[in-house]
Amino acid sequence: MKVWYTKGLSNTAHAMRLIRQDPLGGAIRLLGSHVDPANAVSAAADEFILEPVSVSDAAYAEWCLQTAIEREIDLVIPQRRPGALWAIRDRFFEAGIALHAAAAPEVLRILDRKDLFGIEMEKIGVPSPDFETFRTLVEFDEAVERMRSEGRAPDGLCVKPAVGIFGSGFRILKDEVCDMDRMMVLDNLEISFGLYRAVLAASRQDRDMMLMRYLPGPERSVDFLACNGTLVAAVARVKEGATQRLETEGASIEIARILAHHFGLSGQCNLQTREADGEEIILEINPRMSGGMQMSCLSGVNLPLWDVLTALGLRDASEIPLPRPGSRVRMREEPAIVTD
Repeated sequence: MKVWYTKGLSNTAHAMRLIRQDPLGGAIRLLGSHVDPANAVSAAADEFILEPVSVSDAAYAEWCLQTAIEREIDLVIPQRRPGALWAIRDRFFEAGIALHAAAAPEVLRILDRKDLFGIEMEKIGVPSPDFETFRTLVEFDEAVERMRSEGRAPDGLCVKPAVGIFGSGFRILKDEVCDMDRMMVLDNLEISFGLYRAVLAASRQDRDMMLMRYLPGPERSVDFLACNGTLVAAVARVKEGATQRLETEGASIEIARILAHHFGLSGQCNLQTREADGEEIILEINPRMSGGMQMSCLSGVNLPLWDVLTALGLRDASEIPLPRPGSRVRMREEPAIVTD
């Protein structure tokens, strides 16, 4: 059986190694593609494919289909432009190729935009942070005044873009903070209201930003596997300093179950929550593997392997082993020599 992961993040290489290290993955041939021939997936994959760079969505989808046919692929896991491949999913099916997309394009649009996601959570009654959208300094100041006067930010405020990954653009706003001191500390996410206002006023940015209630409690990252809207495996990582503690039950996992059903999700996904006032509050959900997914797999459930096995129909979801809670985990990277 041949499985093709299209261009994704660095965790694609981790997923391939996890599949390969398990005896159940021995019969699966893994193909990976990327626009960068030196990307880590080129070394992790059994076969590497160089993707086209500057092409339209339609041209990219057609290239994927023809490549999958030529290479006799059984399962395509689209990580780049999934909506474009979804648009011609019937042609993949007619060619005998399974297309393993997380959700329909209209769902992906909601999950991609954190403001639309917040509105959707309010509709279905899943706790999410209060927020206001803004673009300009005037809109920012008005949003701050509204949230403060209405008591919607008891633990402070933070900002982030409505669309983004890796926490880019996220900052915790502080009334009294020395920005120079903050700059001297690695990984510091605090910024004064004064500096943020000055930066916003001087910028030409034209994107939707979100002013949000800051949540001070413990953060959880839930890696889960869903099959046609049903949660079949989930592990929560509770972030505790330099380490993370694995959980296999609790409110964050129940939220994953609710959202997998609501959005009809399939494949590997991830969501983040934080506690506030004793309640688990959803921050966001991503229809893809997380960067820490391999830590969750230390619970005893190989998420990428079972994702592939169930998508190919080689195993039933009922056979997925129960994950073990309680372990403390952390990431470790190893250096490597780069050869041309």
